Amino acid sequence: ITTERSSAMELSENATAEISGGTFTGGGTGKTALSGSKEQVTVTGGTFSSSVDSYIPTGAALTQDDNGTIVPNHAVNAVASVNGIGYNSLANAIAAANDGDTVKLLQSTTGNGTIELSDGRSITLDMNGCNVGFDLDSRIIIYHGKLNITGSGTLYEEKPNYAPVMMYGSGEDVADYSVVTIGPGVTLRGWAGLFIDCHSEHKSQAYGIVANVHGTLESKRDIYDAGGHALYINGTITSNNGNVPRFILDGATLITEYGNGMYLAGYAETEIKDSTITSNSEGSTGIEIRAGRLKISGDTEITGGSGAPTVVSNGNGSTTSNVALAIVQHNTELPLVVEVEDGTFTGGAALFEKNAQNNDDEAIAKINVKVTGGEYRGQVYSENMDSFIYSGNFSERVNSDYLADNLNAELYSPGSNPTAPYSYFDSVDDALAAARPGDVVTYIGDGTVQNYELKVDYGFGDVVTMNVPGGYEFALPELTRSGYTFNGWRSGGAFYRAGETLTVRGDTVLTAVWDLIEIPDTYEINVEAGANGEVDVSLNNASAGSVITITATPDEGYRVGAVTVSGPDGRVDVERVDATTYTFVMPA
Repeated sequence: ITTERSSAMELSENATAEISGGTFTGGGTGKTALSGSKEQVTVTGGTFSSSVDSYIPTGAALTQDDNGTIVPNHAVNAVASVNGIGYNSLANAIAAANDGDTVKLLQSTTGNGTIELSDGRSITLDMNGCNVGFDLDSRIIIYHGKLNITGSGTLYEEKPNYAPVMMYGSGEDVADYSVVTIGPGVTLRGWAGLFIDCHSEHKSQAYGIVANVHGTLESKRDIYDAGGHALYINGTITSNNGNVPRFILDGATLITEYGNGMYLAGYAETEIKDSTITSNSEGSTGIEIRAGRLKISGDTEITGGSGAPTVVSNGNGSTTSNVALAIVQHNTELPLVVEVEDGTFTGGAALFEKNAQNNDDEAIAKINVKVTGGEYRGQVYSENMDSFIYSGNFSERVNSDYLADNLNAELYSPGSNPTAPYSYFDSVDDALAAARPGDVVTYIGDGTVQNYELKVDYGFGDVVTMNVPGGYEFALPELTRSGYTFNGWRSGGAFYRAGETLTVRGDTVLTAVWDLIEIPDTYEINVEAGANGEVDVSLNNASAGSVITITATPDEGYRVGAVTVSGPDGRVDVERVDATTYTFVMPA
């Protein structure tokens, strides 16, 4: 652009321009190339008739040479780049990035200050194998925008006090207002790995927050030696309708030095799948949820401390210790819904529900817990919930009040599942179908009915014991075993055929009756053919008494002269069938 006017490009008050190339030559004595404020114009390339240094992004590794051309400035120590342009700090790189751009780290840095994303941009941060340390009380803050953290590397607090990434939502009910995605190779480490906080202008509302976690969140003790939480949402966030905060953990790893793997104090909707949450130091808890909705599924492992579980009332902090999954309604009295489909839960208590705040019945009625699977290695306790367990494996016998009404049989399997041997079924028959040798099946449906022991001895060391109600009808199964014939069942002096039904009226022992199938010895048959032909036999091995056929095939021009068979006691009679076929009976 060449002009005889004073400026080659002059921007009006509300106009903006991004210049990455071209030639701009102004007129007049000053030959001014550009005219506009620094906020209006960004220059990353091109040739200009006047100085445009003020329009080069802050911290960019660019300079203007003697010809007025924008060229790389090798004197700048570039730690991150945007669109191939280096910047002297991560903060300046993120500030320069446009919506949809990728900021790529070029080297690890320490002492970084706070970086804010508040204008709604969507930015990808490629860690590129680098680490970023933040100074005390400094971090990345997402007020409004989307940050996708990819590659491999760690964002960390040099002096843990809050978190390397903090998020704030909107005061209005909008979707995807503040979003972070933590990639599989990324670690966030601080007092909290990820901290969802309340905004000073709308404390109870945090609409539009979404956290997708596929990487690692790690909690370290803070500068005062207090324990933290790998993922934490402030309890003052209480809005429970609309676009409430959402956390999706898929393939994530949460590690806490001391405290909680997750402390869900405020209201959020959380889904955990195929993730590992470890907070197993003495006094720590894997997950404590106090409000919101939580769903756990897949190959998820949650571990708390192994000591005796405890709970204390606390309106401003967590309440439990030594629990894998703790359900403790906050004094905000918000709905609390937990659904467990699968996973492994290990701690002094594997699952623990308690009204630590002494909330009233109306508040407690908002709690709903449903367990449809998983393995629970530790105590299962609930102060307020009944009939919430539908399936699962447990290290201890489950309180019958906790079992769903349809469950009528218990299976104890110490051999096949020693860490969690108790499981529950709709019926004794269903439990028996899942039983292994050495297991015990017990009817638990009607506590007023007397149980009797029914011991079923399948033979060969395979015994299953059942405790069944009087009048229980046991269908006698047909059994098979290689090398044996199954004859039926014997109980006391009575004999029963497979398919019959035995009615239990007292302690009973059923024993399978087998007969060994006698298999005769077999002997090898060796063949020696003479010259000028071939000899085949119908069997290479045979038992005594078997009829063996010999086929002799002479070469052309020859005939069979004689066929002889010798056994251990001498020559064996051979019967001629035709000129080439003979038979004999196999001797003992």
